[in-house]
Amino acid sequence: MTRDSPQSAESIFQNALDRSEAQRRAYVEHACGADTQLLAQVTVLLDHFDRAGTSFHEPRGAGWAAPEVEGYTVGALLGEGGMGRVFEAQQHGPLERRVALKVMLVGLAPSAVPRFQAERRALSRITHPYVAQVLDAGTTSTGEPFFTMEYAPGLPLPEYCDEHELPLSARLDVFARVCSGVQHAHEQGIFHRDLKPSNVLVMNFSGEAVPKIIDFGVAKLLDDETITLASDFIVLGTPEYMSPEQTKLIQAPVDHRSDIYSLGMLLYELLVGALPWDDSFRSRSWVEQLRIVSSSPTTPPSAHEVDPAMAARRQTDPAQLRRALSGPLDRIFLRATNHDLDRRYASVSELRNDILEFLASPPQASWRDRLRELFR
Repeated sequence: MTRDSPQSAESIFQNALDRSEAQRRAYVEHACGADTQLLAQVTVLLDHFDRAGTSFHEPRGAGWAAPEVEGYTVGALLGEGGMGRVFEAQQHGPLERRVALKVMLVGLAPSAVPRFQAERRALSRITHPYVAQVLDAGTTSTGEPFFTMEYAPGLPLPEYCDEHELPLSARLDVFARVCSGVQHAHEQGIFHRDLKPSNVLVMNFSGEAVPKIIDFGVAKLLDDETITLASDFIVLGTPEYMSPEQTKLIQAPVDHRSDIYSLGMLLYELLVGALPWDDSFRSRSWVEQLRIVSSSPTTPPSAHEVDPAMAARRQTDPAQLRRALSGPLDRIFLRATNHDLDRRYASVSELRNDILEFLASPPQASWRDRLRELFR
């Protein structure tokens, strides 16, 4: 790919939007000519534009009609994704329990049905304490497929850690548990492809932080061809946590190592309360976000500005936090998010083991820190 290909792709993409849907394909094929890589990039942008309004977002509140499902009382809308809506529900009968009920959206293309069913199969193959379990499945009164999962009334991982002011050691402990759940999914031949805070919820059980990984709606089953997408150029995921290869703007396979990259981004956010992009990243268009992710190498956590409030939320001070971030944690993050797949961790277990090794032997405090603690 040439250095200016992304800009050329964006220019063609913007011009295509000025044309009717019937005219777009002919225009794009003519503009790209024999450049198949450029055609692939423009296809990515157009497809993502069509899907831009269907990425998972916060609940919209009232206004959505709850489905009718036999044996359940369906309550509030919890969220909506590209293929389905998730509702809080109460199951009746022999088992009285609170569940999360996901029902497929009406009016999707026929190809969406096997993908929705594949998500259910993916989750049913995973039995792990840190992954939300599938409990039931069927169809609504109007014929839409649904399945129910464990109800996880938790907070997104970074938000939970900040609200409880967890020190670095406790944050890393929860993160290691999340890694255990992701590794188990990988061992079942499944990778998530959309690991982000809203898909890693943490609950407090008797003072213990228990994570639950949810929403395998864009998961990939390595041995299941029924969910192969119509186009290999479709972009799935959330730009802030998406691996460079998921943007499709570089030529590299999308496999379990993409989840490792996303875990690295979660780790960075746990450590410093931000992501390794500047403040303007979220305000940029998704086209620009994809380009930044695909081309900009990540920076270590220790390079992020440390302020007293951030340190206080981690029960430490800026000097101690900055010292803790330097060294092993920097190296762990940079390896997890390396753009070179061969230099990235080969498995989540390797990442988890390095975190556990750090927890077992954290950096020793300097004599200044020990003296400060003595006076305190």
